Amino acid sequence: MSVSYLVTVYQKAKFLPTVLAAIVAERAESGGEIIVIDDGSTDGSAQILDDFAAGCADVTIVHQTNAGVAAATNRALRIAREPFVRLVDGDDIIAPNSTRVMLQALEASGCGCVYGDIDEYDMGLTYHDLPRADTGGRFDIQADALAGMLKNQLFVVSAMLARREVLLSAVPLPEHYSHQDVALGLRLATATRIAHVPALCCSMASNAATSGSVRITGSMARMYRDTARITREMLGDWPVKYRGMAVRRNASRAFLYARRHMPGSGARCVALLLVRGLAYLPVPALFPRLMDFVAESYAPALRDPRSFP
Repeated sequence: MSVSYLVTVYQKAKFLPTVLAAIVAERAESGGEIIVIDDGSTDGSAQILDDFAAGCADVTIVHQTNAGVAAATNRALRIAREPFVRLVDGDDIIAPNSTRVMLQALEASGCGCVYGDIDEYDMGLTYHDLPRADTGGRFDIQADALAGMLKNQLFVVSAMLARREVLLSAVPLPEHYSHQDVALGLRLATATRIAHVPALCCSMASNAATSGSVRITGSMARMYRDTARITREMLGDWPVKYRGMAVRRNASRAFLYARRHMPGSGARCVALLLVRGLAYLPVPALFPRLMDFVAESYAPALRDPRSFP
C-alpha cells in the first residue's frame, strides 16, 4: 500500500521545513516515495530541497523553469511509481494518520479517490500539533460527485488520496491557468467514484501565514475567471443537466463578485442574472456562449488588479 507523495513548490521556503517533516512522518507509516517539483523558486527553496534529499531516502527533487503548478503536477505524475498518490501543495501540512485513514477508505469503498476535511494554520504550527485522523472506518461515497464539484469544490488536492491509474486518466492538467484543483476535481468526478472521510486530512496556510509570500492563484477575480474557463472547456463532455448547472453556478458566483466588489456594475449584474436564467433552457449549443460571457465579466477587475480582490 505504498504511496507517492508528490509535492509542488514555488517560493515556499519558509513553509518547507514543517511541510516536509509532515510528509516524512506520514511516509514512515505508509511507505513509498517523495517527489518534489521545484517550479523555478528563487527564495532559497531549491537549497532547502536539495539538503532534504541528501538526508532522506527515496526522495526525488526536480528543479525546473517556472511553468505553473499544473505543469509541475503533470511532471510529478509522470515520475510517480507507487499505486497510490497523494498530492501536496508546498505550504500545506498533512495531518497525522490521514494517509492511512484515506488508504483504508479507498480499499473498503473500492473508489478511485478519497478526500478528507481541511482547516487553516498560522505560522508556528507543526505536524504534531494537528489532531490524529481517526474515523473508526467510516466514510461516505458521494452520490453525485460532479454535481458536488460544480456546486462547491469538494476538496483541495492536499486533502486527497487517489489510485495512480485514476489520476493518470485525468492528466495532463491544463497548464495555462493559475490553479489546478478545479480541473482535477471535475475530471476525477467524471472518471471515478469519490468517497469522503470525516477527518482532518490537511491544514492550509492562513492569509496571515502567507503574508508576503507568492500566492499561486493571484487574485480572486483571476481564480473565478479561470474556473469559468476550465469549466467551459469541459462542458461538451457532460450531460445537458450538468452543463446548465455549471453555467448557473458560475453565473451566480460572477454576480455576487460584481455586486460586492465592482461599484456601478448594475447592468452587468442584470446580465448575469439573465445568463443564469437562460441556463435552465435545454439548449446545449447555448451553454458555451453563456460561459464565455461569465468568464469575460471579470475583465474590468483583471485590468486593474490592484483595485479589486
